[in-house]
Amino acid sequence: MKLLIDEMYPPVIAERLREAGHDAISVLDHPDVVGQDDLRVWEFAASNRRAIVTENAADFLFITRSQPAVGDAVPTLIVTSNRSFSRHQGSFIGRALRALSALCDEHPDDDPQVGAVHWLRPIT
Repeated sequence: MKLLIDEMYPPVIAERLREAGHDAISVLDHPDVVGQDDLRVWEFAASNRRAIVTENAADFLFITRSQPAVGDAVPTLIVTSNRSFSRHQGSFIGRALRALSALCDEHPDDDPQVGAVHWLRPIT
């Protein structure tokens, strides 16, 4: 599964996922998307056939329900919560990497454009 890591997360997550053999990019690596509204991020993910990794469930779920597909693409959402993956804890990056790697390993051939929603859970 190809991932687009939302800008609320440090770009090192995408870097380390790539080092582990996963196809991941960060919004922060794409100046044309940084600071744009969620619809623009959704459209970027759809046109690049990437699943969106975000904590912003409400806005992206609303867009997914209300926006017509870009071509045949409706991005999959991989949603985290600050409760399960607190970005303010030192262990955040390692915990997020383990969970995202496991999800990618479980769904290696999934098309990230099927409009699925995965609620990311920590690996204990």
